[in-house]
Amino acid sequence: VSILMNVGSALAPTLREFLQLAVTEVGADSIHLLAHSMGNRALVDALSRFNARALPPGSAHLQQVIFAAPDVDAGVFRQHAARFQHHAERFTLYASSTDLALKASKLIHGHPRAGDVGDTPLIVDGIDTIDATTVDTSLLGLKHSYFGDKRSILNDIFGLVQNGHEPKKRFDLTAAISSAGA
Repeated sequence: VSILMNVGSALAPTLREFLQLAVTEVGADSIHLLAHSMGNRALVDALSRFNARALPPGSAHLQQVIFAAPDVDAGVFRQHAARFQHHAERFTLYASSTDLALKASKLIHGHPRAGDVGDTPLIVDGIDTIDATTVDTSLLGLKHSYFGDKRSILNDIFGLVQNGHEPKKRFDLTAAISSAGA
């Protein structure tokens, strides 16, 4: 039994409580988490405070955690990631250099966003970063919902949740080396 939770703009404390209940009380074997845009703020905070090692026997395990176009300060994301890296089987971050909503958020907040590729994608140990820049999503010109607009990204997410494969074993993905060397 698996649960797929789409995390919207939930408050972080409520999400932490829900996550704790989901893994201990629902009877699922595994849980997949997906957050989009600002929903990643709650998810990143909840994961960084979640203690997977303290769960009672028989609890579900976090399998796939997907950060889609995360509107989270890139530095904050990197700091929190160090705390939650071992709480799930695999973490995947989808980012794009053409995401206008994240570019606007960067201007407003004054810091690069985790989902904005900019000059180079955010590379964090233990997290697979997928650069979705070349996915054509011209809906309203915002290009902020690319993970749900095109079949290639949806196919990748489906394959990820279904099989748990690393990026090089998934359909239609090619490895690349960033200018940061990773």
